[in-house]
Amino acid sequence: MAINFPTNASNQLNNGDQFTDATSGITWQWDTVSWKAQGVSPTGLVSNIQDLANVTVSNLQDDQVLTYTAALGWHNESAQGSSGTGVPSIQEIPGTAIAVPAGEARELNITGHNAYALFKIEVSHDAWVRLYCDDASRDNDINRSEGNDPSPGSGLLAEVRTTTTGQVVVLTPSVLGFNNDTPRTNTIYASVTNRTSSAQNIQVKLTLVEIGDN
Repeated sequence: MAINFPTNASNQLNNGDQFTDATSGITWQWDTVSWKAQGVSPTGLVSNIQDLANVTVSNLQDDQVLTYTAALGWHNESAQGSSGTGVPSIQEIPGTAIAVPAGEARELNITGHNAYALFKIEVSHDAWVRLYCDDASRDNDINRSEGNDPSPGSGLLAEVRTTTTGQVVVLTPSVLGFNNDTPRTNTIYASVTNRTSSAQNIQVKLTLVEIGDN
């Protein structure tokens, strides 16, 4: 849409002169060099991004970003892993398997990232912890016994066996992990086997950094 501004061909305009475009409803002001919009909302346009029909904004906080996912559409959320420098921050992400009987395994889904580099796994109790790219891979690995290697391409991303309370296992080199769901999600699929002699709530804490999304 073209706007026919008054010209200053004969230097007839003065600083502060105003012109209102009838079509858009915007008032413009001359500053001796060019016309500047004066902030009047154009007719038919929204003043706030949350007024758009396909945008959901709630519980706004500082440093949040507008992002899109297939499940939620356009929405606001925290800038995950942001350090304020454009470089993702290393995070510690916990999850807890509740009331795992002695010698048995329980599934655990940890909310993480679509793709990540994994540096450390900390486990609150003696346990055998496995991480997978999807739920099907976890289900297919259910009968593998501790100490036996998985088949190549099985979907197992990492596994650790701890023998002391609160043990931290450092993964060197770091392990690249990803979610293989369709569409991809931020779920990290885990299986936790209790290696103690009684039922336990077993916390698994992952130290990682996000490396990809969608």
